[in-house]
Amino acid sequence: MYESLSVLDFESGWRQLLNDHELDNNDWWTTLYEERKRWVPCYLKEHFWAGMFTTQRSEGLNAFFDGFINSTTTLQQFVVQYENVLRHKVEKECEVDFASLNTTIPCAT
Repeated sequence: MYESLSVLDFESGWRQLLNDHELDNNDWWTTLYEERKRWVPCYLKEHFWAGMFTTQRSEGLNAFFDGFINSTTTLQQFVVQYENVLRHKVEKECEVDFASLNTTIPCAT
């Protein structure tokens, strides 16, 4: 199912998964299926991703939030931490800009 190259392959694999594990009436799996166009590669072929794989996009988000949120973070905490992440990124960028402007590169001929 994960390596399906066509929508038909995915649909067949999904149905097999649900049948094998008796998950037909599971709300979480139903919701996951409804969101399939956001995470299943065969549905994402039509979109331009600048050479990125689906895992690279999620890894980029993981790196962005690394150290600020985890699996137990509530929605309210997420909003606060999101603001903290943005503030932290701006501070780091200012530090790098300052270091760049105040560094003298020796000229050699």
